[in-house]
Amino acid sequence: MKTKSFALSLLTTVLFTIQSKAQTNKPVTEKHSLEVNLNLQVGSAPITLDAPSIKYRYFLNPNLAARTEVAASLFQNSSRIYNTTMNDFGTLNQSSWNINWGIGAEHHFKGTDKLSPYLGLVAEIQTGGSSQEGTNTLNGFSYSQGDLFTNYISGSFGWGAGAVFGADYYLLKNIFVGAEITFGYGRIFNGYQQVWTNRTGNTVETKLSSFGSLGMGSSGIRFGLRF
Repeated sequence: MKTKSFALSLLTTVLFTIQSKAQTNKPVTEKHSLEVNLNLQVGSAPITLDAPSIKYRYFLNPNLAARTEVAASLFQNSSRIYNTTMNDFGTLNQSSWNINWGIGAEHHFKGTDKLSPYLGLVAEIQTGGSSQEGTNTLNGFSYSQGDLFTNYISGSFGWGAGAVFGADYYLLKNIFVGAEITFGYGRIFNGYQQVWTNRTGNTVETKLSSFGSLGMGSSGIRFGLRF
């Protein structure tokens, strides 16, 4: 029993000594950082890197950083529509796109040798649009045997501002993972939506505007380099 206790104490002492002498991972002199999303998912490729958003930071000093972020998304889908007897009703084409650009500043707290928590302020502008259009696969827009589709096209422009809380954890001196949460409000204006059906062809246009909570930036885990 005494032997096991001694071994446990020795192991604890060794681990503490190694940790206390480990090199500080958090960089001091490097002024730039670049980050992309780190996606965790199940399947054959559980971890993937992508860049629908890229964030760049410039450290004015170890505690203060200016930031800018660009995010973009694009979706396109075309699907065949069938009736109950599996005859073609038509083809439905859908698409959407969004572009966000933001700037801000962060104040980094002391944290630990590896952890760098921060608070910041951010502002961004957004623009995007979407569309849906159904077509008859046999005879164009006559739809004598096709489905009735409600088609639309829409677009908008907006801005937002908010506060951000996050933290970077340095795995190595210049390599880190991070996460952040943004609380903010934004307004969408100069928005519009045009709606028509394939049979009537009459177009109804609606102006769109809104004000409310705004999700800015990219959620989830981020992977970054400091240089």
